[in-house]
Amino acid sequence: MTRPPDKTTAVQRKQVPEWLRRIDDPWGITWRVINAVRRIDPGKIARFQMARFQTIRFERPIFILGAPRSGTTTLFHLLSHHARLGSLWREGHDMWRRYHHPRRREWKSDRIGAGEVSSAERSYIHRYLRAHFPESRFVEKTPENCLRIPYLLELFPDAMFVVIRRDPRAVVSSLINGWRHPEGRFRSYFVPEKLEMPGHTRPHQWSFTLIENWRDYKTRTIPEIAAEQWRQSVLGLDEGRRLVHADRWREISLEEYSANTMGTIEPLLEWLGLPSDDEMTRFMTEARAVNVLEGGDWRKNEAEVLAVLKPLAREIEISGYDPRALGITS
Repeated sequence: MTRPPDKTTAVQRKQVPEWLRRIDDPWGITWRVINAVRRIDPGKIARFQMARFQTIRFERPIFILGAPRSGTTTLFHLLSHHARLGSLWREGHDMWRRYHHPRRREWKSDRIGAGEVSSAERSYIHRYLRAHFPESRFVEKTPENCLRIPYLLELFPDAMFVVIRRDPRAVVSSLINGWRHPEGRFRSYFVPEKLEMPGHTRPHQWSFTLIENWRDYKTRTIPEIAAEQWRQSVLGLDEGRRLVHADRWREISLEEYSANTMGTIEPLLEWLGLPSDDEMTRFMTEARAVNVLEGGDWRKNEAEVLAVLKPLAREIEISGYDPRALGITS
């Protein structure tokens, strides 16, 4: 199994260095060029080309799903250390956007539906994965995949899906903090239209999932956008829950995981058909996983969070939480 990159390095690469912020343009062209150069890896390029001549079969891949800031990264980093699983060690944006970048689709959204897989795309994705690891089974997480479950099923009909959910108040608060990050760490796209949300200082930088009808939110508040990003993720997961056979769909909560990590992971591994793994256990006990609680207590944004979640009682119930227990009443 390939070793993961140093966690600190991975986090630093998400942030724009101070020297680059001085020359970066509003569209991020400078940043994207430098980022592309960083990704040049002769070994991976060679393996990608060699995969043209291989019969590639991935079995029962594991997709970790959840709204952004729900704890997907924590679970992903943990399972990525399992000796029997391959991993990209990061979110798979480069792979999924190769054929479905929003700019190819009139900047509609990150959603990809059924019937959108081409033979060339299927080959590309399999070769891309093989270039990164030799294992026949892998784990992947990209939060936007909440909006792509029918598409993933066409690519990998025997895929298994692990959903991690989190208190909606904490998710929405963390999304708000991400949008307001002073260095724009969570930007996902440079959209073609000007964003005029109050207090948003980067007029073309969209953060996190590009939701459907995002243009309707160009002048709305950041808390409203955060709540809608969470809502569309929840509805995408609900669609997947009905599409995927029950024996290939599992849900856990971040609260349960945090309170009883081993008690949550051991039955999950058994369900996935994976044995206990010393490397993964060592990683877990050393508490090296990314801290999903970064950004502080949701109560710092309490008024904003409760206001935007108040109309979403139905979605809160769909996500597995009781809105009344959360203090949210319509």
